[in-house]
Amino acid sequence: SLNKNRYYYLRIAEIVAAAMIPFLSGLTLGVDSFKYTGTVVVGVLGMLVTIIAGILSLKRFQENWLEYRKTAESLKREKYLFETQVEPYHTDNRFNLFVQTVESLLAKENTNWSQNMLKAQPDAPNKTEGKK
Repeated sequence: SLNKNRYYYLRIAEIVAAAMIPFLSGLTLGVDSFKYTGTVVVGVLGMLVTIIAGILSLKRFQENWLEYRKTAESLKREKYLFETQVEPYHTDNRFNLFVQTVESLLAKENTNWSQNMLKAQPDAPNKTEGKK
């Protein structure tokens, strides 16, 4: 999925950039001709790590990917139960029940996505404020 790929690529870039910082820092100490360039590169890598961590936190790619995956598997399960006409889809009213169940799963996924997006907003109102 798109969220899974974005999450993996950003995390890999973050890990590589973070791992290069100590190496390049040590290199700038040992090689005089690399001091200025190395310092700039280390600074850029530090900024890159910070930016990637912020994007991952804001966009919540991992949470979205896991939620989508869970919903997809639940929908698949309902489809197989419906097609094989096993409980709860063994009655005459099976199609209506199937539609209601699928709609319920989709509504739950939509609600979870909305909550994830609200959590990602730094200035979102805290629902627990003012409660005692």
